[in-house]
Amino acid sequence: MRAGQWGKRIPSRCAALFRYAVRGVRQPGQERDVLLLQVKAVIASLVAWETAHELLPAAVGTYAPLAALLVTRSTLYRSLHDCVQYLGAMAVGVLLAAAFGTTVGVHAWSLAVLISASLAAGKIQHLGAHGAQVAVMALFAFTAGQGEPVFIGHLALAILIGAACGLAAHVILAPSRHTQAAQGGVARLAAQAQHVLQSLADDLQDGPPTSARTRNWARHSAEFDRLADRMRATVEAERENAVLNPRRPSAGAEHVLPRLPATIGVLQRAFSHCHSIIRSLTYAARSDRWTALTPEFRAPYGDLLNSIADAMEEVGRMGPTDPDGLREMLREADRRIDALERQLTESSADAPAHLSLHGTLITDAGRLLSDLAQADPRDHEPAEDGVNR
Repeated sequence: MRAGQWGKRIPSRCAALFRYAVRGVRQPGQERDVLLLQVKAVIASLVAWETAHELLPAAVGTYAPLAALLVTRSTLYRSLHDCVQYLGAMAVGVLLAAAFGTTVGVHAWSLAVLISASLAAGKIQHLGAHGAQVAVMALFAFTAGQGEPVFIGHLALAILIGAACGLAAHVILAPSRHTQAAQGGVARLAAQAQHVLQSLADDLQDGPPTSARTRNWARHSAEFDRLADRMRATVEAERENAVLNPRRPSAGAEHVLPRLPATIGVLQRAFSHCHSIIRSLTYAARSDRWTALTPEFRAPYGDLLNSIADAMEEVGRMGPTDPDGLREMLREADRRIDALERQLTESSADAPAHLSLHGTLITDAGRLLSDLAQADPRDHEPAEDGVNR
């Protein structure tokens, strides 16, 4: 990249970072979480460094703030998980260094054997991503401390101080709970599915759609898939954030969070058949098959899509779902499918290609409805105390 381009991008990047920080200060959300995590990492590192500086030799003091940084993660559960893995990697590394240092001594050949052994030990599955720290710890303890037990003890104590500071910072300034934000994301996912189905229903009332309209169908459909992936990641992150978090959850959070992944799964499976409907309608629009979709078929089929869209919104709504209302929506959609199937049976005189297109659209809508019906209304019923189950 040319120097002039760098000169233009640096101010814009700095301005973007400034706006990001301002949003984090002004309102809760991802930006504030990131800023708070950085603040906790800085505080934990400074406290760890000061403590190690007062208690331990300078040669090992650097590992205290380093350990604090390594264990300060986005959630308390993740921090504790990484802390255990890091301490395990440290223990394996320093034990190998002590074993070689107190037996064969520090030599080029013993260093080569130690590195080979520590790299092999780093493959232990339970150490996870911190397995690489085994070789780092072994190499540092063996070369800088000559494998002496006193040095290794000081090194282990520095790492323990850093890990304790990192965890303490996370407990004192625990991450915020975002159950309502995750629930709102699932509601947006359901609303996106509803929007796609209603758009299809509206377009069916007109003549053959233009290429621009069919591209819009495909674009909105792809947006649903991208949003579903983001929402699944958001919900899983919040479920992890809830583990061991000392902050009190919002009312009903312990009941809402477990059902959100199932709701996303139902919406995704149901919407997979909407992709097929879009492909069938796009094929009909780009060929001479659109004439097979007579007004007598398109009108009730559009009503069917609207009924399914309303049921999707009900499944993903933020508030308690009305189980009786949801069942009635599903039954209404079933009645519309039955009526279309009877119409298809009575249209035996039509061309086989026309009947095939009708049958495909009806089958896809039936499968969509069948998957949507897997959302158990009991999972959405309000408890006696007014909290969502």
